[in-house]
Amino acid sequence: MKSKVFLQRIRFIAFALTAGLALSQVSLYVHAQKTEKPKTAHPSTASTANSAATKKSESSVNNPEYAAKVKEYTTQSYFMTELVDHLPASDKVPAPDKTLGYTIGTPGHLTYTRDMYRYYRELEKATPRVRTFAAPEKSEEGKEQMLIAVGDEAALARLDRYKEITAKLADPRGITDAEAEQLIGEGKALYWASGSIHSPETGSPEMLMELAYRLAVEESPFNPCLFFTLLQVRDHTTPGLIPS
Repeated sequence: MKSKVFLQRIRFIAFALTAGLALSQVSLYVHAQKTEKPKTAHPSTASTANSAATKKSESSVNNPEYAAKVKEYTTQSYFMTELVDHLPASDKVPAPDKTLGYTIGTPGHLTYTRDMYRYYRELEKATPRVRTFAAPEKSEEGKEQMLIAVGDEAALARLDRYKEITAKLADPRGITDAEAEQLIGEGKALYWASGSIHSPETGSPEMLMELAYRLAVEESPFNPCLFFTLLQVRDHTTPGLIPS
């Protein structure tokens, strides 16, 4: 009985912390977007656009050619936001187009799984913020299944330890309250993003390549992605991506 109560307590604390962080970030983001504008208008207009552009230019260098392609291939203006209207540039880490030969979202181009995996392996070679893993199980067609971990390099160096902590907290019957508190303080949250869960969902595995790149190279405190900034996601958590 005591174990069940303790487990419920841990779940409630984790839920409350997650909900609280998410709500606080949403509140900050909504407050920043309170300027009135038409629903179909590009969010990056007037003073909002100038402010966003200033933040981005001050903190990171962007890839103008990639941004131009994104604008060209976006079919409606209301799909475009300051979250995706640019791509940070890097002279060390290859953007998706450098490996694939085309910009993510190019009409008529769907990336083969083998080429997605090739790109992720190029990312892993170029930056200590990316690690790739092959699942021991094959797909139903007997093909390789890849998991990509993106995070701060110090966090990825201790990934096995964070996995151990998560496993202990998932079944806390063998630890005390004090040990659980210590593990919660030491551990990292693991975010899981899975692309193409269903066969006709072609957009998500394409997007995940770009997201992995952004997480790996972004140095700007801008971009409130997943209710957090990219830096918070990368440096304080360990996102796990499954492209397909």
